[in-house]
Amino acid sequence: MNTDLTACARHAIETLATRENIPADEIRKAIQEAVVEAQKNPTPESQLLWATMTPGGSLPLPEHLIAWVVMMLT
Repeated sequence: MNTDLTACARHAIETLATRENIPADEIRKAIQEAVVEAQKNPTPESQLLWATMTPGGSLPLPEHLIAWVVMMLT
């Protein structure tokens, strides 16, 4: 995982938390809950995406998810 992107993702979460006046852990928890729900999608495309992002089926940290998405978009 790109450590610079992970650090930027961490900073983005912290910035959002400050702006919204909520704990950063609350944002991380919401992202993780969304990931758990998204991983339940049984379509082959969805399962391939998760297998590519998280070999072994692990739950990605929110910062890693954000960094992965940024890498895929660039």
